[in-house]
Amino acid sequence: NDFAKFTSRWMGEQFASTSGQTPSYAAQNFFHGKHATAKVAAGHNDLDAASAIAVERMKITISKNLTDYQAFGSVGPTSFPNQKFEARGDITLLFHAVTQRDYLTNSTKRALRLTIANTGATAVSGSTYPTVQIDMPVCCFTEWSASDENDGIIKQTLSFVAEYDA
Repeated sequence: NDFAKFTSRWMGEQFASTSGQTPSYAAQNFFHGKHATAKVAAGHNDLDAASAIAVERMKITISKNLTDYQAFGSVGPTSFPNQKFEARGDITLLFHAVTQRDYLTNSTKRALRLTIANTGATAVSGSTYPTVQIDMPVCCFTEWSASDENDGIIKQTLSFVAEYDA
């Protein structure tokens, strides 16, 4: 069981003041693959009741496409407006039925949820445990492929793009 991993890039303004600031470090609660669940449902409201699917790998890329804007009278960026926001990813799982493939071939949109919850860690408060949950209420599927190993298990990969949901 490997760690759940992420990478990120940040943009920001210069610190206004660095004096008097003391960092605080809380206990680290790790997220492993065993803490993750993925769900697919017909709609966003159906995700709570949906059963978890057996996923080997799920990758989600969220791109805000920030840009810095510098106006007259300032030595640094005035603001960081968003440009095109995009959330996309792919799921890898065993190929033992055509259900996921048919999401693509039938142009079926689905809601997706990735939850990583370490219920074995020390509770943050009461019965609240360290949790990261990403819900995508409407996703369209853009690509499907299956491995073609003769002597191994067959895996399928399904790519998706989250769509705007008003």
